[in-house]
Amino acid sequence: MNLDGLQAMVWRDLPLRKRIVGRRVVDDLTQLAIEAWPVDLMNHAANATERQVVCKEIERSVKRLYTACSATDAVTMGILWTFVLQALVSMIVQRILEWWTDSRSHRVFLVAMKSELMA
Repeated sequence: MNLDGLQAMVWRDLPLRKRIVGRRVVDDLTQLAIEAWPVDLMNHAANATERQVVCKEIERSVKRLYTACSATDAVTMGILWTFVLQALVSMIVQRILEWWTDSRSHRVFLVAMKSELMA
């Protein structure tokens, strides 16, 4: 699996509200989630509760990164984030987490994607 494949999987699995922001934004948010994915923390999360704590940190990182990279003004971004993007980011991170925990090879693919994106 590559970045495009993971983005396509996330897009496919999200509910219809994804259409409010469009494919490009969902792909961007998915990429930011991968870039923010704390591999070591996630590897050491011993149970679902610990993984959810890590996921909340990923969501905060994605919000911070997306806000910094977005051309949208702060007021509009605040409203948009509150009503639409926050829920989508949470769903995106949860879907990536499910994929991550499915198999060891998925974890290897995510680490490789993250390394490629950060290079």
